[in-house]
Amino acid sequence: MARESLPAIDPARILFIKPSSLGDIVHAVPAFNALRRRFPAAAISWLVFEEFAGILEGLPGLDEVIVADRRGGWRKVLRAVRERRFDLAVDLQGLLRSGWLARGSGAPIRVGLSDAREGAGLFYTHRVPVPRRTMHAVERYGLAAEALGGRFDPAAGNLPVTPAAKERVDKLLREAGIQDGAPLVGLAPGGRWKTKRWPPERFALAGREIGPRLGASVAVIGSAEEAGLCETVAGAIPGGVHTPFALNLQAYATKAD
Repeated sequence: MARESLPAIDPARILFIKPSSLGDIVHAVPAFNALRRRFPAAAISWLVFEEFAGILEGLPGLDEVIVADRRGGWRKVLRAVRERRFDLAVDLQGLLRSGWLARGSGAPIRVGLSDAREGAGLFYTHRVPVPRRTMHAVERYGLAAEALGGRFDPAAGNLPVTPAAKERVDKLLREAGIQDGAPLVGLAPGGRWKTKRWPPERFALAGREIGPRLGASVAVIGSAEEAGLCETVAGAIPGGVHTPFALNLQAYATKAD
């Protein structure tokens, strides 16, 4: 481990930095759970971008969600993390801005991975070696938890679905004309990197094929920024509807067939 070995610590407040993206946040949950077990008395705050905050709703052991606005307001976020006087910051994003926030938090111990980019590692007090570039993200993130003494279980990553989240999704689907219990197929054509997206016409084709086969309605879900894309896909599917997921994606999953 870079700079010096981690000392024995008993932090009262922990900042867990993993603001995006959707899949990576899900991949980071087992590492969070390992830290929660390792430091049962600590208050843990998760820093996340606004559009993904709903994913963490009801996560057992999470004391606070600090919401960051991707479009700006970084000084506001910095003030928020400084006010909390964290003892430990764990940065799993590994980019310049997340490293800067870890440093700006004032936490005396700042842990990140050795393959962090954009110079983020310069802000860490401890860099955890990543032995292979081909490691799955879940395993990579787990290295940080293990370095802090956590018992990492890659399978311990279930996300809860709260009754409130289910009710909100039920309401959105009812407003879209889909009754509770009706067969449902969900399509999510978006993604932060356009180069990684499947073409919208392919999603539309999939919806036109799958919906009739299952006798199901097709709901096209996406963030507010993806509304135009979702409307395009939904409009190309007979009976297709667009519903936002800026809430709790796993609650949608409980409704899909």
